[in-house]
Amino acid sequence: MTELLADPPEVVGIRNVLRARWKALPFWYRVAVAIGLEVLIAIGLFFIDHALGYAVATGAGLYWIHRLPPLPWRLAGQLMIISIFLFAGVSSLAAALAIAFAVFWVPPRYRT
Repeated sequence: MTELLADPPEVVGIRNVLRARWKALPFWYRVAVAIGLEVLIAIGLFFIDHALGYAVATGAGLYWIHRLPPLPWRLAGQLMIISIFLFAGVSSLAAALAIAFAVFWVPPRYRT
């Protein structure tokens, strides 16, 4: 009977337990695991269709570049993505990304 009156556990359900364990891990460990999974998914999709693998890798790169400090890391990452596409011969995508990156460097109050 005392078991029914006991306090409920802090985390209930497998999903919440897994989320709590994930959040308890060190930040850089979580970042490394997330990037590793993204690379594995990109490689797996590369064998199905090359363009799909490139798209997932580019999307993951853009996702992580957004979280970097602006200078010098975000700028260096953006230049690296643009240079990879330039050297690969996809100059139209490199130009489109360069324009998009340049727009996001403009302060928000001037973007109209």
